[in-house]
Amino acid sequence: MRVVYRSVQEARQLEYFDFFILSDSNQPNQWIQEEVAWVELCKQVGGFGRIFYRKRRQAINRKSGNVAIFSAAGAGTTATCRARRRQPQ
Repeated sequence: MRVVYRSVQEARQLEYFDFFILSDSNQPNQWIQEEVAWVELCKQVGGFGRIFYRKRRQAINRKSGNVAIFSAAGAGTTATCRARRRQPQ
């Protein structure tokens, strides 16, 4: 994610994208580590408000269930880690 974020940043297109990390982790220690890693990533690249982390409370249908719920909310499609193009202001 860091490499993708930096690449978009270097292309001066960052204002047009949001980034989403979807998690299906069901082990408390693992998802806590993921959240810590997300916070550290956001700190390192200045990504708060642009890089989002989502952990489902119940892992139904594994990753496909996560993507389906995320898509139904209008924020994603079929990728585990994806960028969404923002509308220019």
